[in-house]
Parts: sequence; structure tokens; C-alpha cells
Amino acid sequence: AIAEEHGAADLWDVAVDGFGGLGKKNRSRTTLWFTVELEEGHRAIISIEPGRSHGDGLAVTVISQHIARAFGIEEHLVLEACGQPAGTIFGGTYSTERNCFFLDRGGLDRLLSAISGRGGLEVGGREG
Repeated sequence: AIAEEHGAADLWDVAVDGFGGLGKKNRSRTTLWFTVELEEGHRAIISIEPGRSHGDGLAVTVISQHIARAFGIEEHLVLEACGQPAGTIFGGTYSTERNCFFLDRGGLDRLLSAISGRGGLEVGGREG
């Protein structure tokens, strides 16, 4: 409902479907995040803030170091797939100026493709 109010319902659906197949869904009143199991326990890979989103981009914090470890992709490729950082910190434990993004459909597709090893990005030592 919040994503719809901010004009980002379609982007929300793409993200929930895409990341739902990669990790466990968790939610608070304002944020949805996905976790994966790493050696030290469950760790977040991405958090989505529909209240900060808009029709041109879904507000996400991408925890690239966790994605890199969980899916065998180089961290810089994760960040490159996301494009230009938002220039603001959304908040939360892992948010920094370099990992907060407004991802449009292309950005979501690039990130999901990078993680899954598709889209021509080198992932896990092979061409996608």
C-alpha cells in the first residue's frame, strides 16, 4: 500500500518477487528486508523502504558484502549493477552513502541478474 501511494507499486512487485526467491522475507512497519544464511547467522542482503520510494525508483539499501559472500559475486559488481548511489542515507544498521540507491526497473533487473549470474556480468568466475 505504501509503495502504491508513492507511485512505486510495480517496482515493489519486481523486487519482492525477485528477492523473495533469494532470501527470507522480513518486515517492520516501514521496511521490508531479505536475509540469507551466512556462517555467522542470518544476514540482510537488501532492505526496501517504500515510504522513501517514488515512481522513478525504489529506495533500497544493498548490503553488497553479504550478497557477495552469499552468492559468490564480487562486491564491486553488485554495486556497479545498482548504478549511482542516492546521495543520502536511508537509515538502518547497514546504510551508508555508498549503498543506498533509488533503483528503477533497469537497476532492479541488473542487480537480480548479477546475483543470479545472468546479464553478461562476470559472476562467480564465469560469464553470465
